[in-house]
Amino acid sequence: MNQSRLRAISVWLLVTIAGCGGSGGVETDDEPVPLAAPEQRGAERETNDAPTAKGPYPKHFDGMSFTVPETWKEIEVPVEKRQFGQRARFLIPANGDEVELTCSTVGGGIDANVKRWVGQFQLPAGEKPTIETIHIDSVAAKWVDLRGKFQTFFSGGGSAKDDWRMLAVAIPKKPQDLYLKLTGPRASVAKIQEEFRSFAKSGRFTD
Repeated sequence: MNQSRLRAISVWLLVTIAGCGGSGGVETDDEPVPLAAPEQRGAERETNDAPTAKGPYPKHFDGMSFTVPETWKEIEVPVEKRQFGQRARFLIPANGDEVELTCSTVGGGIDANVKRWVGQFQLPAGEKPTIETIHIDSVAAKWVDLRGKFQTFFSGGGSAKDDWRMLAVAIPKKPQDLYLKLTGPRASVAKIQEEFRSFAKSGRFTD
């Protein structure tokens, strides 16, 4: 076969291959990598339990300041719980992952809220709720100690917790009262009782 015929065949092959690409692109068998929509990527980055800070440091919210202990871990408050007045949330890992402290501002009055807490517990026979006065920055607040089977109905559900304990402080404040609630297994909460009391008593009104 002479050289001119070889050149003609080569040109014909190149033209044919280029035509198979449609618009001149090169086809491959690789599937394109799917990308999440912008709002999905943002949602993947957001986690309700994302840590925000570690103590000790002053924590300010709703006109008050508290000193957070070194071993506590502040975590993000979920949006749905913010709508119910929750302002800060802490885990105390040294005492177990289930020990949690929430700080909330809620209406309805202190007596009504304390009564609601008591109603969430089935106390063992012979035990009664402990309700006493504790002073926070010279203001008389209520210290509540509940033990037994705990049932919370926050956000429409929740399973019952056996042998649970709640330590809570209700602080009178305008326009809404402030509530500190420590909950967890009874034995674990007992280990942190004095540390929680110190945290509550560190409270200072800033407004």
